[in-house]
Amino acid sequence: MALNETREDAATGCHDLLPGHNGIDRLSSLQSFTRNGAKVMRWPTIGTLAQGSLADFVIVDRNPLAVDAEKLAGTQVLRTVLDGQAVFDCGALRGGPMTLPPDAQSLIAESMSAGVAT
Repeated sequence: MALNETREDAATGCHDLLPGHNGIDRLSSLQSFTRNGAKVMRWPTIGTLAQGSLADFVIVDRNPLAVDAEKLAGTQVLRTVLDGQAVFDCGALRGGPMTLPPDAQSLIAESMSAGVAT
């Protein structure tokens, strides 16, 4: 998502946009990796969080739609769930019930209204 928005490679610092040209906004970038990618591949049961869809999602350490652009590339995956089963867990969410960050409910509501998690 960071590369789509800034068009700057985090590892090399190379920037491929001409002055005055913008990258892809974050919501469009997120949708391209989720529901729009699934639509292109004609996979109706992935890409969204909806009844009848597979429970495939990641939990990350920050809100990728709200974090400052310079911090976006540093987003870390905490857990990956495929078909309802955790297939990756960095361990940060263990040790009791998962607590959502304070803005989680608003992020979920925003995602639902924007069509990201519908």
